[in-house]
Amino acid sequence: MKLEMELDPQQKKAVDNPTTPMAISAGAGSGKTRVLVERYIKVIIDGLAETEEVLAITFTIKAAAELKLRIRERLIETELEQPETKEGSNAQKALLTIESAPISTIHSFCQSILKKYAIEADIEPDFKILESNESNLVYKEIIQRVTAQFLRTNNEKEKELIRAVGLNDLRSIAETMLNDRYKFSNAVNSTLFLHRNGKFEESIENMLEDELSILLNSVELKSSIDDLKKCIPLDKSDTMAMIRENVLDLFEEILAQKSNREKLSKSLELGNSIVLRGGRKTSWDEGEKDRVKSSLKTIRAVIDDLFGGEKELKFMNNETAEKLLEGLELYMSRLFKEYDYTMSSLGVLDYDGLLFRAMILLSERKDIAAFYRQQFKQILVDEFQDTDDLQMDIIKILAAGGDNIPVLFLVGDENQSIYKFRGAEVSNFQKMIEETGIEGPLYITKNYRSQPDMIKFFNSFFSSFLGDTDNGYEVSQTFREKLGDTPNVQFLLPIANNGEGVSNRELEADLMARQLLLFVGAESISDGEGGERILKFGDIGILFQKMTSVTVYLDKFEQLGIPYYMKTRSGFYDRLEILDLLNFLRAIEKPNDDYVHAAWLRSPIVGLSDNALFLIGTGVGFSTSLSSESAN
Repeated sequence: MKLEMELDPQQKKAVDNPTTPMAISAGAGSGKTRVLVERYIKVIIDGLAETEEVLAITFTIKAAAELKLRIRERLIETELEQPETKEGSNAQKALLTIESAPISTIHSFCQSILKKYAIEADIEPDFKILESNESNLVYKEIIQRVTAQFLRTNNEKEKELIRAVGLNDLRSIAETMLNDRYKFSNAVNSTLFLHRNGKFEESIENMLEDELSILLNSVELKSSIDDLKKCIPLDKSDTMAMIRENVLDLFEEILAQKSNREKLSKSLELGNSIVLRGGRKTSWDEGEKDRVKSSLKTIRAVIDDLFGGEKELKFMNNETAEKLLEGLELYMSRLFKEYDYTMSSLGVLDYDGLLFRAMILLSERKDIAAFYRQQFKQILVDEFQDTDDLQMDIIKILAAGGDNIPVLFLVGDENQSIYKFRGAEVSNFQKMIEETGIEGPLYITKNYRSQPDMIKFFNSFFSSFLGDTDNGYEVSQTFREKLGDTPNVQFLLPIANNGEGVSNRELEADLMARQLLLFVGAESISDGEGGERILKFGDIGILFQKMTSVTVYLDKFEQLGIPYYMKTRSGFYDRLEILDLLNFLRAIEKPNDDYVHAAWLRSPIVGLSDNALFLIGTGVGFSTSLSSESAN
C-alpha cells in the first residue's frame, strides 16, 4: 500500500520530531489523524519505544479500532518496503504485538488501571460498567433516598436550601450533580472559596455581563422581537396582544437599564410574563396569532436556557448565598456518599465513576502513577478538544508530574468540539499546553477533504464573528479537485413576509423544500464508479441546530410530497423497533391497558391501520375486542 501523498511541511515537522512534546491544532480534513499515525510509526521504527510503551488515546471505540488498523497497515507497508533495514525489522517486531498495544479510549484505559489495581482502588475486581440507561435508574433511586433523608433533617442550612430551592429543583440539581460529579463538586467548592475571600460579587458581575451579552446578541431573540413588532393586532384588548405589548415594553426597558442586575431582573420578568394561552384568532390577521405565539415561545426558551437555575443565586447577598451554598455542599456530600455506597454494594461503576476512581487512584498513589509514567515512553492523544476537565487531569497526572515523564503529543482542533454536551471544553487544549509546557500549538491548515469554494466561504463568513486569525484552513487544490463551476455554497435568505402572517421559520421551510424539488431529478452527482447519476432525495442530508421547530419543515415536506427520514435520538432504547418490542411486552404484562395494545397493534409487528384500530376499539376497548376476536 503506497501513501496517497507526501507529508506537507507542517505535517512533516510534527512527525519528524518524535522526542519533542508537542501539540498540533488541525481541522477536519487536514490529515491530523494521519499525522498521529505517522508519528506513532516513526517512534516504533526508529526504536524509540515498543508498542506496549506507547499509549494512544482517542475518544470513541470505533476511532480506536480504526487507528489500530491504520497503524498495522503502515507497519506492514514499512516491513515490505524496507525488509533488510533496522526500520523494517522494528516494524516486523511491532506487528507481533500490535493487537495488544494500548490503543484505546480513555475509558478503556482507566478500566484497565482499575482492573489491575482493584484492591488499591477499593472496588470489586470483577466490577461491571453500567450503560447510561442503567445509570439513570440507579441515580433515581439514590436521589429518592437522599431527598427523603434531607427532608427529615434538623440542620438549619439544609432546611434553608429546601425552602429556597424547592423539592423539584433540588431533584434536578441532584441529577446534574450525579451526571457530572467532578465538575459540580469543583464548582461548589470554588464558589464557596470566592464567598469566603470576598470575591463573590465580582465573579457574579462578570458572569452576568457575559450572559447578558449573549442574550442581547442572540439571533433567535432579535428575530423573535422583530416578528412581534411586525404583527399588529386588530384588537389591542386581546389577551395575546397585551402579552405581546408587555414583552416589547420590557425588552425596551432591558436595553435602557445601566445595571447588569437590573437588566437581569427585567430579563427574568420578561421570561416569566410570557403565557402561551389565550387570545382569539379573530383579533389578528390570518396566521399572525400563531406567529406571535411561536415568537413568544422562542423568547422564553432563550431566557430559560441562558439563566436556568442560577437566577436566584445572582440576586442574593453574600450571607444568604453562602448559607445556601453550604446547604448545597451538605446535600452534595450526602448524595455522593450514597452514590459511593450504592455503586459499591452493586459492584458497578458508571462511565464517569470509572474515570473519577482512576484519577483518585493515580492522585493518591504516587507509586502507581510513577509505574505508568515509567511504562509509557510516549502518550499520543487524538481529538484532544473533546476532553472534559476530568479526562484532562488524568492525562496531566501521567504526562506532567515526577521524573521520566512520557513524551506527550496532542492532536486537536481549537475551533470545535462535538462533545460540549458532555462537558468537553475546547479551552482545555490551550490550558494543557500552558500547564505542561509542551511546544505548540503547531497549526496544520491545509484541507485535503473539503471543496475549495466551501473552505473559502466558511473562512470568509466566520471571520466576521471570530475575527481574523492566523490558523484558518488553507485551501489546497492539489489533493481535492473542484467539482466544476457549480457553487458549493448557496446562501438562501427568506423574503420578508409583508404582513402575510407567516413566520420566518415557515418561510425558510418553504424555501428549503422548493430548493430540494429543484435539485432532485435535475442535478447530477458521482455514482462512485467514475460515472454520474441523477440526484435523489436520499442523497441529501439536512442539519438543524435544534429540533424544537423541526415539525414546521416536516409539515412543508409532506405538503409538497418530499419523502424524509428523521433521526433524532440514537439511544438503543429510543429506536423504534425497541419501543415496539417494549410495547408488546407491556401488553402481555398489562392485558387491560388499551393504550399499550393500540401501540403494538399499530407497529410493524402487527401492522394494523388506524381504521382497523378504530373498528376494533369502538365501544368495547381493545383488550375486550382482542379477547372476543381470539375466541372467534
